[in-house]
Amino acid sequence: MNDMTFDIAKLKEKLIEERAVHATEVAAARSAMIKFKEALSGITDEDYERMRMLGYPIDMLQGIDTERFEKDGVYVREVQQAVSELLAKLYERLEAEING
Repeated sequence: MNDMTFDIAKLKEKLIEERAVHATEVAAARSAMIKFKEALSGITDEDYERMRMLGYPIDMLQGIDTERFEKDGVYVREVQQAVSELLAKLYERLEAEING
């Protein structure tokens, strides 16, 4: 009986720790989403059009479902991958222009 009480106490402690970690992760995700929305809001229609004319895949940026972004981890990874690819292409172009 004593061992069982100890095991339950350990499980309860672990559950409390996991909830705290999850709450921290959720808060961090929300904060990142707010920053991401702010960054997107700074991109004008003209900016999108210029990037589109240069061949950058920016349609995904205009169609991000922010509600889904907050809840769907797979969707978050897809968006992260697409944004990373876009940034890499933009960086390559910038580097090429700088290096002539």
